[in-house]
Amino acid sequence: MSPSELVRMARSLVNDTQAATRFVWAPAVVHLTRQALERAIDAFYGARPATAGLIAAPWHHKLVCLRFYDGHGLDQRRAEEAAWCWSALSDAAHHRGMAGVPSTVDVLSWLASVEALVQALTPA
Repeated sequence: MSPSELVRMARSLVNDTQAATRFVWAPAVVHLTRQALERAIDAFYGARPATAGLIAAPWHHKLVCLRFYDGHGLDQRRAEEAAWCWSALSDAAHHRGMAGVPSTVDVLSWLASVEALVQALTPA
């Protein structure tokens, strides 16, 4: 699945008002949103021969390196936002578990940020 498809799937879960999805949408949206961000960043690096090797790097290295690609769909603010979102999404996905489901406000904020980042990183 492409980053854009993952974002659309996450957004559809947020907009689904069925009772069956009310209690599971936050963790599912967190995971889909993080996957979209990761795939967008990997596609960004993979599209350039000089950076294709970064796909195999640890995530903290990939996120630090994003700051050096100003003008390629990114700027300092977006690179920092990507790193912050990835960290927040990872924390929500791994450390809290089901006992500490993130707030709706947090999830919607992360999703909106990742939507903008995916759009910025995806070639037109």
